[in-house]
Amino acid sequence: MRPDPLLTARRIAAAAPVAARDPEGEAVAVTAAVGEARRRRALILTIFIIAMAQAMMVGLMAMTPLHLMHHAGTAELVGLTLSLHIAGMYALSPVFGALASRFGRLPVIAIGWVTLLVAIVCAYFAGPSHLLVQVAMILLGFGWGAVTVAGAALLTELTTLADRPRWQGRSDTCMSAAGAIAGALSGLVFAFGDYSFLALVTGGLLALGAVASIQLAVFTRR
Repeated sequence: MRPDPLLTARRIAAAAPVAARDPEGEAVAVTAAVGEARRRRALILTIFIIAMAQAMMVGLMAMTPLHLMHHAGTAELVGLTLSLHIAGMYALSPVFGALASRFGRLPVIAIGWVTLLVAIVCAYFAGPSHLLVQVAMILLGFGWGAVTVAGAALLTELTTLADRPRWQGRSDTCMSAAGAIAGALSGLVFAFGDYSFLALVTGGLLALGAVASIQLAVFTRR
């Protein structure tokens, strides 16, 4: 496209502080620096929240086929369970997007954490119950969708046109890395313990994400 929208947005953003500067200039510069530091901290917290949701989802999902097969599961059962999980990840994305627009991003993220907590509880007590595992996987998908959709919307809201691609790239990188690391380590956790132990470890990731969400809520309110 000509002119390039990204380059045009960057030129506009670079020129805006100069036009807005008061005669002294110092007060505006200090205010802008403080605002940028606060925005950067909020962005880092948002990226961390998204990464924790991804790590939870991948870590618990990756070992679900093995757990099912250890309890007389069939290939057909594994396929159905993962299909239900994937459907849960994306089926309600429009709903979560609408809720994030209507009630705010952080409340939807909170709904996601509560849903993920219920999923972990179901996984912890699932044992040989195939049905309970499937319920856990569906809820895991729902919770992941709520956190990531609302988190992506918040990331967009916190960024300007000029720097949005850079922050979105950082978010995607951290999200992918978190999923890859969680997927690799979940095998070790499952080998040393069992599916219930893996659910407990996943609960630790949820706690980290929830704490980061509370910090973000307090920080943005201030």
